[in-house]
Amino acid sequence: EKNKKGGWHLHKFNLLEQLDGVPLLLTHKQQITIFHAKNTKFNAWRDILPSKKELFIHKDCHKAIVNAVDTTAEGINREVKIDIPGIRPFTLTDLLPYREELEASLNPKLPFTARENEVLRQFWSLVADSALTEGAAADLAEKHGVKLDAGGDKPKWHKLVE
Repeated sequence: EKNKKGGWHLHKFNLLEQLDGVPLLLTHKQQITIFHAKNTKFNAWRDILPSKKELFIHKDCHKAIVNAVDTTAEGINREVKIDIPGIRPFTLTDLLPYREELEASLNPKLPFTARENEVLRQFWSLVADSALTEGAAADLAEKHGVKLDAGGDKPKWHKLVE
């Protein structure tokens, strides 16, 4: 909804903050843990690290939380961003500590399309997704005359493919 100055109000759903510390978060490894900002779990790219499924929220658990937010409430007529305590997107930067594990899971003797090289396809999809995300952010910033901080924490995907 527009405010008096012509800008947009952010609709915040405080209900999700009540999940902080509650042991009801189901991981991709089928384990229960707590919702907490310091217990970060990722909401996408669940299969890129097959032996680290505990790092990711279970797909159905994430979907249920997102779908539980009533986006039809009066005054909401735009896309709504839902922040869940301790849940965030997975990035290339998050993958850096697992470089050796990622490399060890690849089978260079098999073609890229082989089922055994699914992790390699996931990696390159993540690279493409990250490039699109950064490109979209740059386009949006340029459109609105905003200067992006060049010294920020950018994904260092080149370190993974040296």
